[in-house]
Amino acid sequence: MNRKGASKKYGNRRVDKRKAAGGGGKLSKREASASAGESERLLHDLRVHQLEMETQNRDLREANGLLEESRARYAELYDRAPVAYLAFDAGGRIQEANLSAGRLLSTEPQALIGQHFRMFVPADGRRAFDAMLARSFAADAPTTGQVRLRARGATRTAELVLSPFVDPLENLPVCHVAAIDVTTRTQNARGRARLLRLERGARAAAETASAMKEEFLAVVSHELRMPLGPMLMWLDILKGADLNADLRERAVRNIAACARDQAALIDDLVDTARATHGKLRLNRQTVDLAPVVRAVIERAAVSAALKKIEVRQTVAPGASWVSGDPDRLRQVFGNLLANAIKFSLDGGQIAVSLQVTPTSVVLGVRDDGEGIPGELLPFVFEPLRQRESKHAYRHGGLGLGLFIARTLVTLHGGTISAESAGLGRGASFVVTLPRAVADRDGARAAAGDVPGPAGAREQTGESTLAELRVLVVDDHAPTREALATVLERHGATVTTADSAGKARAAMAATSVDVLISDLEMPDEDGYSFIRQLRAAQMTSRVPRPLAALALSVHAADDDARRALDAGFDRYLAKPVETDRLVSTVADLAQVSIRSPLRRPSRYPVRPLPGPRQSAGGRRR
Repeated sequence: MNRKGASKKYGNRRVDKRKAAGGGGKLSKREASASAGESERLLHDLRVHQLEMETQNRDLREANGLLEESRARYAELYDRAPVAYLAFDAGGRIQEANLSAGRLLSTEPQALIGQHFRMFVPADGRRAFDAMLARSFAADAPTTGQVRLRARGATRTAELVLSPFVDPLENLPVCHVAAIDVTTRTQNARGRARLLRLERGARAAAETASAMKEEFLAVVSHELRMPLGPMLMWLDILKGADLNADLRERAVRNIAACARDQAALIDDLVDTARATHGKLRLNRQTVDLAPVVRAVIERAAVSAALKKIEVRQTVAPGASWVSGDPDRLRQVFGNLLANAIKFSLDGGQIAVSLQVTPTSVVLGVRDDGEGIPGELLPFVFEPLRQRESKHAYRHGGLGLGLFIARTLVTLHGGTISAESAGLGRGASFVVTLPRAVADRDGARAAAGDVPGPAGAREQTGESTLAELRVLVVDDHAPTREALATVLERHGATVTTADSAGKARAAMAATSVDVLISDLEMPDEDGYSFIRQLRAAQMTSRVPRPLAALALSVHAADDDARRALDAGFDRYLAKPVETDRLVSTVADLAQVSIRSPLRRPSRYPVRPLPGPRQSAGGRRR
């Protein structure tokens, strides 16, 4: 109540008192005194009321300040929140956006006001966004969904939470939107899904590989053990007392055939491993294929005769020169001919042809045997695929020969193909190699006269290694005895040792022309042994006290290189053919004898240091 209102109120009260006293005369002192007290009370009440009003105003000002501060904090939190906040109208037009929304859309927040949010959605996703927005307004409930966004060349993935409501001031539908950038999370999820798929694929591949490995090992074990049975039986027959010359010849022939089959299988396994890892190497020369083909046919004559198969050969006139490795070319043609013999019927025919064109040399091998099933023909050159066919499986083998043949032909720059009209209609293989200019001197030495088994026996007669002293070092007693027997039958004087230590003792007691040493031996291997020997050789200033040949069951190129680097002069992989062993030892003996600081076969070798003494140095 203001002062004017208070005066009017209390003035009316005095008039009423006067009327009650019965007249309008002057106030008495008593009345005047009461009137003055009443005025003071009124003034006091006014002052108290004024203080209360001032206190309320102060409180209101403080509350307003707190409210403004709270709104400022809310605005700060809203603008700088890590989540993008926006407000849409019913059509999806942006009415409000914070700083995170600007960063999400690569646009200043103020510039977003009035723009349609769907303009930041790629064309292929706008229909889905419109449907999500309409569904949210229709349900009048929060709706969640993912949408791809594109702004200034950058593409992101956002998860939206749409919360619709009605604006109480304008009574219009509005949608508050919280948008979270889930690009990294989505990419990680996709990456995890991809890794999971890869892991599942890798696990399936590993399981398949494990199953194939087990099957492969079982097949290899079967194929390696198969020749051992007849070999052991024929050996028992050889021990019999009633053995005649014919039976002895049959036993030796069959044992030799089984041994060759087993050695060929091992060679195929080694070559397959090399081909798979790209480690097959060629010793290129200029080669005339005609004598190579004739030599292969001669070697296969025994196998063909057992099935009474006639092998016809047609060689076109003219030199068939190619650039290649003669040993590997023999292997290619040998594999093709062996494959034809295997799948030919008893009494069948095999035709081998060699044609020469101006640019190439073409070798064909055709048989009238069992043929190739149509479903197998595209995979005939892949390893182990032939075993998937029951028709091929009953013939045994690993199906590696054609794979190796294709690999070698490819390395020679040629092509190989297979044709068959189906089961029971035979098969033909054609190899085409680039023709080369003849280098008659080199080619004649490389492939012109390829001796068969008979030729080899004539070349390595009983006296080939006469007066030659050989030391054989091998911890495997049967191998050691076989090597010694073969060398002694060709005229050599052989000393044996089963370790590097015993070999040193033997060399200290007698002179040696050629050393033959195994590489894998207990206590001290052949590498250490030859290094010790070459170190002693350098100390004694003798350039080459003896020639050294390494033998090993390991047949990789790295093994041969390692052996030569250690100090050996030659390297042969086990099993080694008798003829090749004898001819290699004879060649090494000539190298050893030609050494200028030693007399042939008469130079005493000094004792070598033990295995724990210093070793090193390469051979010169």
